[in-house]
Amino acid sequence: MAGYIKLHRQITENEFYFSERFTKTQAWIDLLLLASFKSNTLFIRGNQVNTKAGELCYSQLTLAKRWKWNEKTVNKFLKLLENRKMITYRITNVTTIITILNWNEYQSNGEQNGEQKENRTETNKKVKNVKENINANKIFLINKTNNNGTEKRPANIV
Repeated sequence: MAGYIKLHRQITENEFYFSERFTKTQAWIDLLLLASFKSNTLFIRGNQVNTKAGELCYSQLTLAKRWKWNEKTVNKFLKLLENRKMITYRITNVTTIITILNWNEYQSNGEQNGEQKENRTETNKKVKNVKENINANKIFLINKTNNNGTEKRPANIV
């Protein structure tokens, strides 16, 4: 399947988002949603932590509670993602800093590509043609009225 969807961070406010224990896919998407979209400075327990776009700072305990996992499962998952070259992470005395690798690939420049863009273009053309046909028929009907103001409809228009 090609293409992408835009997924707003507000999805985490949906009643279903935290209703069950997360799967690995849900946890991965959650990491993408939690990552900063630009450089940022955070203060965690009085310590300044600087992040770049594509980074997030959450303790493994916090992620475990968020995903309804235990800390060991979170640690194994982060190691799995790191082995698959999806993230890097480092543990500090105040938090875990996770970096999403290839962060820009997950970001939209507002342009769709490939098949999805072509499908959207074709759909837009069809919608435009239908609107133009409707408008042309309205004009035709207005011009084809009798002197007494009643419509004289062409046979093919219902």
